[in-house]
Amino acid sequence: MKKQILFFIVAVLALAFATSCNNAAKMEEMKAQQQQEIDKMVNEGLTTLRADLSSACNAQVESAIAAKADSIVLAAANAKAGAAKPSANTKPKPKPAPAPKPAPAPAPKPKTTEEKMQDVRGNAAVKTETKTITNQTPEQTKERMKNVRGNATKVDDKK
Repeated sequence: MKKQILFFIVAVLALAFATSCNNAAKMEEMKAQQQQEIDKMVNEGLTTLRADLSSACNAQVESAIAAKADSIVLAAANAKAGAAKPSANTKPKPKPAPAPKPAPAPAPKPKTTEEKMQDVRGNAAVKTETKTITNQTPEQTKERMKNVRGNATKVDDKK
């Protein structure tokens, strides 16, 4: 008899414990709170990643622009120096038979970019270095772009 009463008490306590833990409304509230925290962390991570990628993209674009500007300046200097291009409509003249030449001289060493820029600049000794800006905040990026564009605040604005 004592075993039956003890078993009945244990069964009632287990049933009471199970029903007190089964609160579906509270579980839904906790799931919603967890989802909000996850969304917040994801948004923060995406914001920092977006800023990093934007600054890397801006640096890459600036370096491409600088390289293109250097090539344009070099081409203008070559054109100014009198390197005329033959027109596409003229036919090349036939070459005469080559005469025997003495021993060939060693090939000249190709000029480096700095030497080419020195030719363009003349005797100016000013050298500019390309700045690479990393890990800028969005405010620093906006300020830098404002300096680049002048007083224009949008892309559509003209000076």
